[in-house]
Amino acid sequence: MEPILSICIPTYNRSGFLKQALDSIVSQPVFIESNDIEVVVCDNCSTDDTSQQIKPYLEKYKNKIIYIRNSENILDKNFSKVLSLGSGQFLKLMNDTLIIKDGSLTEILNVVKKALDEKPVLFFANGNSKQKKRISSFPSFEEFFKNASFHVTWIGSFGIWRSDYERINDFNRASNLNLIQVDVLFRLFEWNKKSVIDNNIYFISITPPKKGGYDLITVFADNYFQLLKVPVTRGDLSIKSYNREKKKMLVKFFIPWLIRCEVEHDKYHFGITDWGKRLQRYYTGVFRFYLIYFKFMKFCYKIYYLLYKKKKTTAVVTGG
Repeated sequence: MEPILSICIPTYNRSGFLKQALDSIVSQPVFIESNDIEVVVCDNCSTDDTSQQIKPYLEKYKNKIIYIRNSENILDKNFSKVLSLGSGQFLKLMNDTLIIKDGSLTEILNVVKKALDEKPVLFFANGNSKQKKRISSFPSFEEFFKNASFHVTWIGSFGIWRSDYERINDFNRASNLNLIQVDVLFRLFEWNKKSVIDNNIYFISITPPKKGGYDLITVFADNYFQLLKVPVTRGDLSIKSYNREKKKMLVKFFIPWLIRCEVEHDKYHFGITDWGKRLQRYYTGVFRFYLIYFKFMKFCYKIYYLLYKKKKTTAVVTGG
């Protein structure tokens, strides 16, 4: 009997984080007591001890955990690979740095079960949607996007029905943009699908050391806005909503992240260069105002960060 839910985890050189993610799944009663859930791990040719760390899980949960190690690093195409290995009716993509909160696995499974007949787009916002209800349905992409916004870029929010995965053409066509899941999500709405946003907080994200490895502006300005023009072109998203999203990205995404990268440069490594000039072309006419806003917010964040760090250091020294 096939499982209902496949939790699909692409991983690379994060054996310690992967272990925490797996522990948060296998410790939950719904995984232990039923055959409704399987876990699929696709290792992108890791050079650490991932293959050794996962052995005890494979031995203990032989039919519930699948592990495949790629012969080479296929980068973001590993998302498609891990999803293809799932046999569940719903394939849930999950970061290797996510922990599923106690009891949340049952809730996720119940959401999937309720949607089995209609098979809408299921989006797990993890508290980031602006909707008031914990679970809401939307009849159009426009309404969906007003609530989901740039959180569509988060890997942990994405899932796809296996029947839709098998139906979609060239899943990896946006692999060079580092946003495969966004391209696929947008394409699902071409089939006039309804959508459901689950805004319950199921996941706890662990920040790996030296988070980054890509250019923030390239991925979330150049590439994201390129993909966002697709639903605009086909009439699913209005120009007004597109422009509103650009402004929201500047205020709620770029400025906060750029500040973090400058203040906590030892923690975040996104390789950002000439971000002012590169962003200015997207924000002609308003950029100078937001540049002043950025400098003010950077000052406030730096003060907060220094005070927090001082407080934390004092607590460690005093044993607090």
